[in-house]
Amino acid sequence: MESESQARFEIEMGRCGVLLICFRASTSTTQELTNLFRHSCPNGTIIFVMRPTYEVPTEVDYIVPESDEPEAIVQALRSDPQLEFKAS
Repeated sequence: MESESQARFEIEMGRCGVLLICFRASTSTTQELTNLFRHSCPNGTIIFVMRPTYEVPTEVDYIVPESDEPEAIVQALRSDPQLEFKAS
């Protein structure tokens, strides 16, 4: 997504399976989007890319440090048993 409003729209439309969110979003936006995602997509997965000093939202399923390579995000997705179930 290119904007917060686009993300909200997609989540509210139920077009959600995975929410990938980054520490660069404001704390209030991060909390709002994770809460909305949990409400609209209760079985969805939330991956949060973080810096060591950043507060992690409570609804996050996986935390990937910013310093890790993008492969860490792929690994988190591969390790999620809910995603395997959804794909079948």
